[in-house]
Amino acid sequence: MEIRANDPRRKSWVDVPAGSDFPIQNLPFGVFRTKINPKPRVCTAIGDYVVDLDVLNQLAFFDELELPNSVFQNRYLNELMALGRGKVRALRERIADLLDDSNDEVKPLGWHFLHPMEKVELLLPIQVGDYTDFYSSREHATNVGTMFRDP
Repeated sequence: MEIRANDPRRKSWVDVPAGSDFPIQNLPFGVFRTKINPKPRVCTAIGDYVVDLDVLNQLAFFDELELPNSVFQNRYLNELMALGRGKVRALRERIADLLDDSNDEVKPLGWHFLHPMEKVELLLPIQVGDYTDFYSSREHATNVGTMFRDP
């Protein structure tokens, strides 16, 4: 299945430094806050910027996705993840379309939703409800075993 958001030919109107961990093909979800607005909200990253997804939602850029507002005004990503892969993929595709260099629809509004990464606080994005350790390889099991007995 082809995912348009991951198209390697895609470029963004947002300045993305060469070698950035966050080109338009890698739009990770996270949670952030700023000193001016300390309320946590959902974001993504592109280049050296954080994209405030709550603001894009308030500007009606996600209306066709029919997502609850609470998904973007949230301290954690759990509610977004609970919507399922299809909804999350549709959101990522829409974000990539908005940030694509061929799209002038949202570009003039960038100052509303783009924050320099060094001026925001990124927060732990997931509320962990439970944790189970497991062995991921023979080496992992061997290393754990040596912690409890001699090698």
